[in-house]
Amino acid sequence: MEINLTQHRILRYVWKKGKTVRKEVSKDLGINPSTVTRNLTDLMNVGIIKTFGLISTSSTVGRKSELIGINEWWKKIIGISVERGEITSLLVSLRGNVVKRKRDFVEVNSEDLVKLIEETVEHFENDGDIVSIAVPGIVSDGVVEYSMALGIKDLDLKSIVEKSTGKKVFVVNDANAASANFSNKASDLVCFLLSVPYNLSEEVGMGGGIWLNGKIHLGSHNAAGESGSGFKLVDDGGTIEDLKSGRFKSNDFKKFVDLMSEKIALLTQFLDPEMVVVSGDVDLLPSDVRTALLNGVKKFLLSDIEVVIDTGGGESIARGAAMALINEVMNDIESMKNFLW
Repeated sequence: MEINLTQHRILRYVWKKGKTVRKEVSKDLGINPSTVTRNLTDLMNVGIIKTFGLISTSSTVGRKSELIGINEWWKKIIGISVERGEITSLLVSLRGNVVKRKRDFVEVNSEDLVKLIEETVEHFENDGDIVSIAVPGIVSDGVVEYSMALGIKDLDLKSIVEKSTGKKVFVVNDANAASANFSNKASDLVCFLLSVPYNLSEEVGMGGGIWLNGKIHLGSHNAAGESGSGFKLVDDGGTIEDLKSGRFKSNDFKKFVDLMSEKIALLTQFLDPEMVVVSGDVDLLPSDVRTALLNGVKKFLLSDIEVVIDTGGGESIARGAAMALINEVMNDIESMKNFLW
């Protein structure tokens, strides 16, 4: 079966509603009930739509309707977050639910990037149907055009990983993925993604994921949200392992917090979203340092914008990579055909 436009409209509606009944689909989409039933039957035969029992939808005693919804495990997505100091991966359903996870702290560069991704996919064996990869840098149609963090230019990551794994591959900018992870929280938001390098003598990278009107805003050249490096986390050097061990004291981060708070607030005020999320490697910072960063951003903001510090780390990006793909296929029939059909 090849999905048609009517079936895609119905599928998108059911996905957004969560669970619904045929009558509601027909009424809200303006599609004849018999047409709804025929197309739903095709979708149910394929397996992407399933029933969830009967519910009462009328005041008439005993009258019940079949409740339908997405079969979230019809296809499973391996969401992968690639950062300079770690690779985090999750097995995610079409509803964004996570059942398996893996996190490795390792220095990632252009030479070993593909090998590390292949090993990550292999870890999930046959559990994943599609691979969605979030990487720092400018991404267009599966090609990483430029990633300063990873030292990559014009790498066709999609084609390379598809060839080596035999799975469909989607590639997205990491900050955009992080914004997609919070897409159910606000219709307009910006997510600042902090990327702590394995070697702490390097500057913390920062990208911005912009979510506008229910979808990722890429800009005219796929570079919206690129803000380059930020500031050194500490002055004494060391590695992520030192950071995790608790070697540093809260006061060691004060300069970083002051500078980064002002930069995030300035960019946020310029975009004026409903919500700003600070995500990524912020989870590696001590809790009092995260609180200082939160308060610092609020102090510099000129308007009442909700500020959230996300401690999900790489998992937020990995899940966001999957959510970005899901949003893509549910909003574009050609993407649906390419990735799910």
